[in-house]
Amino acid sequence: MTVAVQDNLSAQLSANVLASIQQLAAVEGREVQALLDEALQEYIDRKTKAQVSQQVLNAFADSIAEFDSLYAELAK
Repeated sequence: MTVAVQDNLSAQLSANVLASIQQLAAVEGREVQALLDEALQEYIDRKTKAQVSQQVLNAFADSIAEFDSLYAELAK
């Protein structure tokens, strides 16, 4: 069984964001901390995916620049 290690974080939120997250937590029967953890993980995943996608696009552009004539010949 894996035990998650947790650290503390202190943050300031706008009043409306805090009220919204507290309301969601109450509706879902979950702790605010759990919702914040989930939201931050989704943000990290989305940003990481965007970086990987940009790396793929850059590699594709480099490939086109280097092998354009080869690709044209192969397409014939």
